[in-house]
Amino acid sequence: MAVSELMPTNFEAEEAILGGILIDPIAINRVTNILRPEAFAITAHQQIYRAYEALHSLGKPTDLMSVTTFLADRNVLELVGGHTKLAMLVDHTVSAVNIDQYAFLVMDKFVRRSLIVAGNDIVQLGYETSTELDAVLNKADQKIFALNKYKEERQQAIRPLSEYCQKLWLYLDEIQEQRLKTENYSPGISTGFYDLNELLGGGFYRGELRSARRSSGQRQNSFGLRSWVSYCFSSGQGAGFDVFDGNAWSGLGSEANGT
Repeated sequence: MAVSELMPTNFEAEEAILGGILIDPIAINRVTNILRPEAFAITAHQQIYRAYEALHSLGKPTDLMSVTTFLADRNVLELVGGHTKLAMLVDHTVSAVNIDQYAFLVMDKFVRRSLIVAGNDIVQLGYETSTELDAVLNKADQKIFALNKYKEERQQAIRPLSEYCQKLWLYLDEIQEQRLKTENYSPGISTGFYDLNELLGGGFYRGELRSARRSSGQRQNSFGLRSWVSYCFSSGQGAGFDVFDGNAWSGLGSEANGT
């Protein structure tokens, strides 16, 4: 179908989408469930977007070099405008931050064009007096029904954030339940003492400094060494420990071996 100047189109949004995917290949993940190739009003744009989809399905990047090579290998690069066209798409695009909204704009114009085409077809059906009226009405219903699928696809593509948050919370709840079933579970790095884990809110956490003080002669060195040895074994990392009593080091071997 030739694109008429009177037909609803948004060439700027189409170029912004194609350019956005070239400068940010990850952006294609945000439009694949919204946009389809035939939604582009220009045939060249359809072919470029099909190249994006093909590369994406193969797990390959949709950057400028990959797309250019893909089109050239299939002898369609010059048909879409050559290197000049692809370079222009990149130069005219600032970012892909609003690419999903541009996709909705392009789909909006596509559905309107489809509605115009369907309306013209239905008008022509009205003049087919040789055809039974029931058959004419059935054909008209089919054309309108075909447009309703775009409405359903749009509703599926637009989902409230609360729906995703609800799924996230359910997922986190499942993980928490599995952890709680684990014997002596501690969300942090265990100190080696179950009661102390509870006092510290689950053990040691990254970025925190814990200080333990007790009166002289209360085996604070033994306690501290055992906690730090437990931390090293649990986290797989080293830890610093300062002592002010030289006798503490004599207990390091026995406490570490017993941990």
